[in-house]
Amino acid sequence: MTNTLFSTSYDNLHHLSYFEDSHSYVLNGNRVCGPSTFIDETWGVPNTLKGWMMKQAVYVAHPEIQSHTGKHTQKWLEGVAKRAVVAVEALKEEGGRIGSLLHNYAHVRSTQGLVEALKLTTEYDETTLRCIKAFETWLDKTKGTPIMMEALCAEPYLGYAGRLDLLDKRGDKLILVDFKTSKQISITQVLQAVAYAMAVRKWYGLNVELVEIARFGKDGKLEYRQFPVSFEYQEQVRRCVETWRFQRSETNNYGWKSRKP
Repeated sequence: MTNTLFSTSYDNLHHLSYFEDSHSYVLNGNRVCGPSTFIDETWGVPNTLKGWMMKQAVYVAHPEIQSHTGKHTQKWLEGVAKRAVVAVEALKEEGGRIGSLLHNYAHVRSTQGLVEALKLTTEYDETTLRCIKAFETWLDKTKGTPIMMEALCAEPYLGYAGRLDLLDKRGDKLILVDFKTSKQISITQVLQAVAYAMAVRKWYGLNVELVEIARFGKDGKLEYRQFPVSFEYQEQVRRCVETWRFQRSETNNYGWKSRKP
């Protein structure tokens, strides 16, 4: 049975549904994407992630090439390349799994307290526990008051939706926090967080002045940086939405994906 979440904008003009099984959003009857989709597809994969993927592929392929005693035929090399790609995708999925465990821990920590959250960690691996430790250090340093976590939001006029990680109150400021377990903070992560801040403004009527990327590294290192929800960042988000729609429109109109070079 599909688990579906619903939300209505603060002015009761817009309605959002989230289907957990397919990770899809429907806004006012139309399916829409999340910030990571239109930003990643317009900005592309960050160079640091490309470099990591290439290194991991080499780590997988090199031993097989070195130990192979037969001919290095084109077909054999293609097989090595495919196996390397599969291995890299598996590593990316593992990173996603760790991120999901961290988000779950953070949600329980916020809503049910430390004791209940710690119960989750009994089956966590060492890498995930290092991320959790960094998260606890971040909590101790920032001392914010959670306003909402894992909440649905949407920007109905630009046409996108998502679930924010955390809206935190520190002093008199609201800060949109995005949790990451990546090796470093990137511009695409900042733009995604700004997109969520824009959605919070339209969906809840709340003014978010700052976004924060909180990185809980798999090596246990903590890094968190704040960025303003400036006109320049917001304009870049709007351009990403427009570019993404143009790309999809051109693909649908002319079938670029199916054409051979």
